[in-house]
Amino acid sequence: MRDIAAAAKVSQTTVSLVLNKRESSFISDVTRDRVLTTARELGYRPNQIARALATGRTNIIGLWIRSLHSSYYTQLVHDLDELITTSSYSAIISRNTAISDASLMQEFPMMSVDGIIAVDIPEIIDNFNGSQIPIVSIGYQSTLVADSVAIELLSGTIEAMQHLYDSGRRRIALLIDGPCRTGGGDRMDGYLSFMREKELPVEFITATGQSHLEAYEAIRTRIEQGSLPDAVFCFNDDMALGASRALHAAGVRIPEDVALVGCDNIEECPYMEPPLSTIVHPRKEVCLLAWEFLQKRIADPDSSKQTALLNARFIARQSS
Repeated sequence: MRDIAAAAKVSQTTVSLVLNKRESSFISDVTRDRVLTTARELGYRPNQIARALATGRTNIIGLWIRSLHSSYYTQLVHDLDELITTSSYSAIISRNTAISDASLMQEFPMMSVDGIIAVDIPEIIDNFNGSQIPIVSIGYQSTLVADSVAIELLSGTIEAMQHLYDSGRRRIALLIDGPCRTGGGDRMDGYLSFMREKELPVEFITATGQSHLEAYEAIRTRIEQGSLPDAVFCFNDDMALGASRALHAAGVRIPEDVALVGCDNIEECPYMEPPLSTIVHPRKEVCLLAWEFLQKRIADPDSSKQTALLNARFIARQSS
């Protein structure tokens, strides 16, 4: 900083403010540009370790997520990363399909992060209470101890089921993977409550997982059994993509023979043939709130708990 200050003919304080991107009404745009140009000419590179020691901040945010296999989670991480980097932070992604509180507790306290945004792992966050790292949880459930932005899918599921019912569908199956049969949350609860209220038979098409291929195989098996329902509510849009392909391959018309509904509103939905009806997550709003919550928590660790509950909504397209 001494070298840059001497070459640019400004004080070291001015150099520090400019290089650390701090606003000051005393620094003109001309001066700011001169400092940055001089820094580039002298080959200045910030030492992040030294900066962290001096400020107590690393400007790094940890993102915890079980998997990036789902298109929805990929888009969610993209949106979060964009918000974080726009705010002059960097993001580190910890992705593990068998993520556990023990592995995270070992990994992240040894890494210098200013805060963590955790996606769909509230049970781990509740066990992470001893950490001094600010944490915000995103998902379908609020946490007991951390700031959280939760998404409510129940009303959107009921809307989707009512839509199928109003269009004359009475045999409505839920396409789901095995583990979610026992822990499907709002989607499972909404499906079951609606079917029971209308006194309709509950029907599951169970896949071995939530990928396109696993959903494709589950629907193909049902087609081979000759027992297709007249509507399929898919646990997520990735599964709906696989289901759609299987139905098309067998010559089953969508929606004339089988109506199809997904959940998530991933970017591919409007471009499917036919475009997919789905439950729309308020994804960008969730990410924005989570990032705002985390910045407030970093600035004031002792402030009161922050919570938000956002509702998903159903949107009908040609597939139903």
